[in-house]
Amino acid sequence: MRRLACLLLALAVSGCATAPAGVDLSSAGTAAGAFASLGEAHAAMEKVARGGDADPFWTRVLAHGAMPLVFGEQGLFLWRGEARSVEWRGDFSSWSPSATAAGRRLGTSNVWVYERQFPLDARLDYKLVIDGTTWLVDPLNPHQQTGGSGPNSEVRMPAWKGPANGIRREGIARGILSDDLTIASTELGYVVNYRVYVPAGFERSTSKNLPVLYVTDGSDYWNDEMGSLVITLDNLIASRRIVPIVAVFIDSWGRPKKVNRRQQELIPAADRSCPFCEFVVRELIPVIDGAYPTWRGREGRAILGTSLGGLYATLMATRYASMFGMAGIQSPAYQPAPWVLESVGSAERLPLKTFINAGTFEPEVAENARRLRAMLESRHAVVKQFEVHQGHSWGQWRALLDDMLRFFYGSEPG
Repeated sequence: MRRLACLLLALAVSGCATAPAGVDLSSAGTAAGAFASLGEAHAAMEKVARGGDADPFWTRVLAHGAMPLVFGEQGLFLWRGEARSVEWRGDFSSWSPSATAAGRRLGTSNVWVYERQFPLDARLDYKLVIDGTTWLVDPLNPHQQTGGSGPNSEVRMPAWKGPANGIRREGIARGILSDDLTIASTELGYVVNYRVYVPAGFERSTSKNLPVLYVTDGSDYWNDEMGSLVITLDNLIASRRIVPIVAVFIDSWGRPKKVNRRQQELIPAADRSCPFCEFVVRELIPVIDGAYPTWRGREGRAILGTSLGGLYATLMATRYASMFGMAGIQSPAYQPAPWVLESVGSAERLPLKTFINAGTFEPEVAENARRLRAMLESRHAVVKQFEVHQGHSWGQWRALLDDMLRFFYGSEPG
């Protein structure tokens, strides 16, 4: 939560969307007693605000089964309890105290309400903040997305589609994710932890020329509740949607001290040097190529990262274009080193396959992602870009890994 808040930005909500074919714009609640329309809910709220009994109203709220109550593009959030103030902070309110986050009390009751319009295909993280200090997941919302500081509640609008390949399937052959492996890095002066995923059926003696995906923030990407990349790989390889690959998950956490080094590793130094880049190129890649039957040309090697990892992936794919032929850049956070983005525009030629995604609820990030695409395409890169009605969240990033993997590995490379 705090990491999101410090990285990002004042957020702007996109304008009204028209309903896609087949999307029901009526109330999401269908249970007996639920409000049939937003107008009916407003009328009941007004009755409580004028001093009416809140219990019958709350019974109807509970009949919907989940927060928020959705009526077309309108989301209606409600909470009941004693408080001086209640806020709904999230991707839609910059995760900070502001007029756009504040709820209102219905009269003198203990019922609080927050109302917001969303695109029909939006998916967003949020939490309740009680009296400015107590952060809560929404007790009436069963949908959650794990983030860097634990679970958040989710807004899931009716046209949003979840990550079908990010959910574990039974009865398929699964790859193997190793336990922690280590390198005592000369470039960095400390031990780096990583794990390696190999596909189902992998045999060192018979497998050959396997593409390799290098993944920053590895322990988040391999986490089934965050990136769920291992699950996605298993599903796509089992269904033959992609060729078998090796994935190297680089962990920013130091052990046993539990020190998170992601900022010092993923942000280049003020003099534009990048020791962590040198570690991957000079130390990690040779170890992986020596231990696994990998495709050792740039065309078989990819780098993936999100947020600061997207900054890092941009730098790696441009500065070391001879080593990487593919780059997955998710919600790149260029604020700590804007020159990394600008340097793309000064490159002569970048024959990369690049996958870029960002959310409309992270507007500065989305604008930079558009600039990146234009600069890459003008330098002969092949780019696939997604811009979705989401925020700076693993809910966005993991849902698009399916598209990225199929773009990189969807047919026999080479």
